[in-house]
Amino acid sequence: MNSAKPVIIIGAGGHAKVLLNALKLSSVQVLGLTDSDTAKHGSTILGTPVLGDDIIIDTYDHNDVRLIIGLGSTQPGSIRREVYELFQAKGYEFSMCLHPSATVAPDVTLPPGSQVMAGAII
Repeated sequence: MNSAKPVIIIGAGGHAKVLLNALKLSSVQVLGLTDSDTAKHGSTILGTPVLGDDIIIDTYDHNDVRLIIGLGSTQPGSIRREVYELFQAKGYEFSMCLHPSATVAPDVTLPPGSQVMAGAII
């Protein structure tokens, strides 16, 4: 899963922390996380900076970074789809997150932005 481009995680809550850990275990370079909660700006999560809110992503050229949706949700039709479509329309690509302990059969094709957590078998 080692992405040639560094990634930015959108969100800095619990789900983002799980993704960040998986990315670090896979040696993916993470530039930082974003979050709308200004109290988190300037802090670090697992040694990775919270850069600011989502608008900071626009300061990075869409050719130079990939994004990962780190927003958790327990509700269908969440804001995750809206965020994905917003940044996709701006030309950003989404990176897959595949935890190194997950098992994915060789005939499975995962689309960009897929997130496969620890211990999953696909």
